[in-house]
Amino acid sequence: MQITSQTTFDYRKYWNVVKGIAIVSMVLGHAIQFGGGSDYYNSLAYFDNIVFRCIYGCHMPLLIFVSGYLFAFSIRKYSLSALCHKKVMSLLLPLIVNVSILMLLYESNYSSLGGLKYTCMHIIYSLPKKLWFLWAVLYCMTFVVVINRLRLNKYLKHIVTILCIIGFYLIPDTIIPNAELYKYMLPFFIIGYLINGKETISKIRFSNVFLFSCISIFIYAMGILYFHKQDYVYISGSYILKNQDVLANILICLKRIGIGLIGIVTVLTISYIIVVYLRKVSNAFAFCGEKSLGIYIFSTWCFDGLALHLFETYNILYIMLTFIAALAFSLLLTILVEKNGLSRLLLLGGR
Repeated sequence: MQITSQTTFDYRKYWNVVKGIAIVSMVLGHAIQFGGGSDYYNSLAYFDNIVFRCIYGCHMPLLIFVSGYLFAFSIRKYSLSALCHKKVMSLLLPLIVNVSILMLLYESNYSSLGGLKYTCMHIIYSLPKKLWFLWAVLYCMTFVVVINRLRLNKYLKHIVTILCIIGFYLIPDTIIPNAELYKYMLPFFIIGYLINGKETISKIRFSNVFLFSCISIFIYAMGILYFHKQDYVYISGSYILKNQDVLANILICLKRIGIGLIGIVTVLTISYIIVVYLRKVSNAFAFCGEKSLGIYIFSTWCFDGLALHLFETYNILYIMLTFIAALAFSLLLTILVEKNGLSRLLLLGGR
């Protein structure tokens, strides 16, 4: 049996399920990082947690991959000016508002006029550093728009894109805040963008999707076993000329990109199975996927200032409580914010 049309397969729900799995995994990963107690966090022990490794091998690459896939629809639908206006409103505005709220909640000083000035300056200083994924999406979109504006044929554009990606890895990570993360995200965004319109999911047969899923899970698990602390982009960065061991730096970058791609394929196949066979589970993940922007932003409200102060010692029960509380809080707040047009515009960019 083969699925051949959108009348038998709900693509919109499918991509929401993919986003839902990614965003729920992100909240769990942050719960492991911040909810395991201050000692666990300060010792960086969470980097060796096997669940954390499985999540961080692919969850943000998966989210940026989906962003690239969906951006292809926007770039075909809107003019350049309309697209710029739409993305500024949907990304830059909530960035400014939410970072301001985070700074006011956790790092403000109103005791004097000087303290108020410090708070305002700190907001401006922190703006490029907080909610880095939204900045990554904005940078990736800008890159794709610039490439598309070049008066070159399709193949030359692909060559320029590859050369640019390589060139970015030759630039120090200190050039802008979180540069190492943006370099890491860009290939996944571009891959998602390029496969848009090629509905390969519809060509998967029921008879082999389980086998393919098992194979991809096995390969990903093997990759995670060899994914160590120095392989995290947060630890080793993306600047391949940072020391004399250039080859080792290149291999680390290639390893995490490869593991990210395998993880993406794994989640795509698992999501397909969930949509086709597990209706209630797919509904739950699809709902989270629809609220993924709100979950990302509002769970950050929790983890940025509260979670580390709740517990001191590591306990898996604390992690699960943190995960459930953060997910429930961010979902509930997203639903409430969406009910008002102004709050939806300011906090979620009107989505």
